[in-house]
Amino acid sequence: MKRHNEANGENNRDGHQSNYSDNFGIEGKSDDTVIVEARRQRIRNILATVLLSQGTPMILAGDEGGNSQDGNNNAYCQDNETSWIDWQTLDGGLIEFTSALSCFRRSHAAIRQNSFLHGMTRTTDGRPDVEWRDFDGSALNWRDPGLSSLCLLLRGCAECSAGLQSEDEVLLAFNREPRDLELLLPDCGSGQWIWEINSSSDIQAAEPVVGQSVLVAPQSVAAFTLRRHEGA
Repeated sequence: MKRHNEANGENNRDGHQSNYSDNFGIEGKSDDTVIVEARRQRIRNILATVLLSQGTPMILAGDEGGNSQDGNNNAYCQDNETSWIDWQTLDGGLIEFTSALSCFRRSHAAIRQNSFLHGMTRTTDGRPDVEWRDFDGSALNWRDPGLSSLCLLLRGCAECSAGLQSEDEVLLAFNREPRDLELLLPDCGSGQWIWEINSSSDIQAAEPVVGQSVLVAPQSVAAFTLRRHEGA
């Protein structure tokens, strides 16, 4: 995808030239349902990546509903339909998905911590505060040139004092492959993993995982939380 800043009066020379995006074969709006859904999938993936990350999420107004500036990436000088947001025409499904992500973030301290995670051992349970994993449960090989999918297991920061360490445990899975990938879930002891976020759909519903593995949809983001049984 290329910038379309012609209306800004700078002969399309303004704005950032490097746009790391694609148009799925058609520039601009499309009536092709396959392309439209692929674009919506990409939007959900990016929203999930931002809202499941540590730190303060930064989202431009309208992004939560798929707002478009028709390729103009420097529309500060456009006080018109290019930069205005028509809230009535935004994508309700994407807004619902963003709302679910926001609620999930607010409910789980592990993905909004105030301290850095270094993989150090926690004093409360002897486990690291963060683990990078492959889908088969092995340690992630960062030097693999074909690496395209990864998992992140988050726990409360080990550097916090024992009384302040969160007991929240969240597993994030990012599947960039064009096919389903089997994800081997970490040992949950006497607890149970709950699949709470699935970017392959607008609608989110928490589902207990039966068994030790699940299939993560192609080019999607998934988030799981560990539900511990009382007394565990």
